[in-house]
Amino acid sequence: MKSNLLRNTYAAAVALFIALFSVSLATRAENYDLEVAGIRVTSQNCNNIAGDPKNFSENTLGRIRPRAGGYVKYVPHSKTLYIKDTNIVGIGETGFSYAIRSAIEGLTILVEGTNSISSQTEGDLGVVLNKKCTLTGGGTLDVTIWDNADFILAAPVTIQNCTIIANNTQNAFYGYGSSLTVRGAKMVVKGEMSGFDLILRGSKLITPSGVSWNAEKKAMCNAAGQLVYDAVITIERDVKNYGLTIAETTVTSTNCDLISDFSGVSGTVSYDPATKTLYLKNAEISTYSEEADAIYSEIEDLNIQVEGNCTVKAAFSGQDDDCEGIAALGSLKILGNGTLNINSETYGIYIYNDKKLTIDNCTVKVKGTSYGIRGGNNTTLLIINSDVTAEGSLSSVSNINNFSTIGCGIRVPQGAKYDKDNNAVCDASGNIVTSPVHIKPSVKYGLTIADVPVTEDNCNDLSVIPGVKGTAKYDPSAKTLTLNNAEIISNEADASAVSSKIEGLIIKLEGINTLKATDGDVAGLSVDNSCTITGTGTLNAEGITTGIFLDKDLTIDGCTLNLKGNYGFLGTSSQKEEKLTVKNATLTIENSEDGAISDLSALILDGCKIVEPAGAVFNAEKRALCDASGNIIKSKVVIAPTVKYGLYINDVEVDELNCNDLSVIPGVKGTVKYAPSTKTLTLNNAEIISGEDTDDAISTSVENLRIRLEGTNTLRASDDGIETTKSMTVFGSGTLNIESSYGIYLSGSLTVENGTINIKATNYGIYGDEEYLDNNKLTVKNATLTIENSEDGAICQLSALTLDGCKIAEPAGAVFNAEKHALCDADGNIIKSKVVIRNTLTAIDGIGIGNQHHRSGIYTLDGRRLDTPFRHLPKGIYVVDGRKVVKH
Repeated sequence: MKSNLLRNTYAAAVALFIALFSVSLATRAENYDLEVAGIRVTSQNCNNIAGDPKNFSENTLGRIRPRAGGYVKYVPHSKTLYIKDTNIVGIGETGFSYAIRSAIEGLTILVEGTNSISSQTEGDLGVVLNKKCTLTGGGTLDVTIWDNADFILAAPVTIQNCTIIANNTQNAFYGYGSSLTVRGAKMVVKGEMSGFDLILRGSKLITPSGVSWNAEKKAMCNAAGQLVYDAVITIERDVKNYGLTIAETTVTSTNCDLISDFSGVSGTVSYDPATKTLYLKNAEISTYSEEADAIYSEIEDLNIQVEGNCTVKAAFSGQDDDCEGIAALGSLKILGNGTLNINSETYGIYIYNDKKLTIDNCTVKVKGTSYGIRGGNNTTLLIINSDVTAEGSLSSVSNINNFSTIGCGIRVPQGAKYDKDNNAVCDASGNIVTSPVHIKPSVKYGLTIADVPVTEDNCNDLSVIPGVKGTAKYDPSAKTLTLNNAEIISNEADASAVSSKIEGLIIKLEGINTLKATDGDVAGLSVDNSCTITGTGTLNAEGITTGIFLDKDLTIDGCTLNLKGNYGFLGTSSQKEEKLTVKNATLTIENSEDGAISDLSALILDGCKIVEPAGAVFNAEKRALCDASGNIIKSKVVIAPTVKYGLYINDVEVDELNCNDLSVIPGVKGTVKYAPSTKTLTLNNAEIISGEDTDDAISTSVENLRIRLEGTNTLRASDDGIETTKSMTVFGSGTLNIESSYGIYLSGSLTVENGTINIKATNYGIYGDEEYLDNNKLTVKNATLTIENSEDGAICQLSALTLDGCKIAEPAGAVFNAEKHALCDADGNIIKSKVVIRNTLTAIDGIGIGNQHHRSGIYTLDGRRLDTPFRHLPKGIYVVDGRKVVKH
């Protein structure tokens, strides 16, 4: 019979069946949507569907023929059709239409003894199953339908623990996109098998040469992919025992996906032998028998995958009998995102000799009346990123020879730890813990070293991580990763040596350090948030593709970096605003085949310059370091610190790049420049005003610095106008006005020669370092010095004050007091009022410089007579008629 004829026959039969069952319930007995040999099963005939064989009207011409002791009956409350030692036969021209037809969801057909279905009547069908159905029992059902289908599967069908024989010239088993599951059953089939998924559980398929099940076509086919009709297909029982017992029921290849149906089991439980995984989803497994374990496993490397809230309970309360929540004779791993609660009257979890228990990324709560987690001899317990509680009255975690945690640690009891001598978790006094032991996941900091997260447990010594040598530690409070002669090598796939998501991470370098990633598209260092690399040490960073990858701003401050990779520095290609700042640091990039510095929004050099290659500049349009023609540089790049001079203007260090024009510094106006060859800072009508974030207008550690004054100059600062830790001279013909909290601070000698200095300081005018008094000396030579508003002292904390060509004009009677190390009055009180030290060369009264004739003549200070009239002489100091006169 062709498949389309079968479909038409089936459709017509369905229509007839529906029409017959549409009769009003008020005029008939209850109908169970079931036919046997054309007889509708109802509440009236369900106990004996065959009826009286002598009454043909009831038996429909004897189509159902039980043998001695046989019967056919239906039990509606269990939805079970019983067939025992019965032949169902199609007779005459009308036959039986259906041997068995069911529209009952979840029908069970229980086959006992030897049974058969046969018909040679055209149009008859064998077993038609429109709803989910299971054929089971220990008997045999032999079906032979002439020129039509033995079995029609319009819904999922299971055949288990029985024997089915189907013999047909056309369709033995025909499905409508359904499935056929064979569990520990035997089948012998001749005829077409098609239109369904074939699933074997505890059974194996035996086919003739060249014939096999084609899962894509859902049919039994030959090597050419054509359906076969005449081959004899055998499915034999092939039950495998997996060495796993759940709630006292052995798990086999027949029932491994039906563990949820076991007595003592609820929720979803199944076992996959291919992956050795027991799946628990919101499940409960309970045993109450003597010496019965809730889960007993002989499987090596069994996985228990936990989802939702699950409970395993061994609750026998007899005396002197051991029962375990989980007993594992092989190594075991518990994993998943759920919670597993384990309760037992003796052992919560017991691991046998030489085996390993791993708890990985899940929550496990174990409580045994005697023991929580206990091992045999030479057992291992590894807990990874998990929340585990174990409790037992004799011991909570014991007889474990090797105990370790990754990403978690013992938090309760406080001070508890694994004790190797006791092979157990012990308290701070070394006693085995019998109260709850709580192991909790560690706090993670968003920092990964060689693919291992940095946590509260390993941060103080990161050398415990495989691939790390030397000193490496992380301080979470300061967000500082310290590397001291450290080597971090990552051989993990696609894992950087160091990877950070920490905002504001500081990497502090001491000694020579190496970061290297060897596998995959990775960088030696990868930073996803702002980061600063600093310290006195060196960092060598190398990756397959990139030395350093940055997704946010990165600052290299005061250290040395050497990079290797297809890229040296690489940002994202998404037009982000990541900037690279190199501050007083040395940077070398080599082997950058794709670009030394690429995909960044800016390169900022602070106290540094590009040494190699010549002419290299950052190209904002290309987002890369380029040559003068705009080509991305792929050759060696060296950035080095500029020469620094130990001189700061508004806290900005003077170096070889800015020394010729210091007016580029914020807060600086006029002419300010520094000549390193003569150590001379020139101020020419300059103004230096410090901002809110700066302290001193001028700060210097230059030995023998000279400050030349030209014109009128002003320093205004929140702290010191001038701070010097070395000897210094201020000279020139100009004026310097200082307004600050402290005028001039010195830790060395200060000479003021010529010129004028006016200081208005709220605390000290000129003062020295108390610790180095002997070094603090002030010399005023042919100069004018005025100090006002000095509440703590005008001139203090000095070992000496020397006046050359000068005198103290105010206050009267003021002298330098060597004992007080300060300018004092006659009574030894430190002077805090206005002080004026005046150049004696200009302190001449009564000189009539307006007269045109001088009888004694005009001389220079070195004794040369001048014939030029006084009014035409340049500015300077002259001897006129025997007296020194200043020409302004």
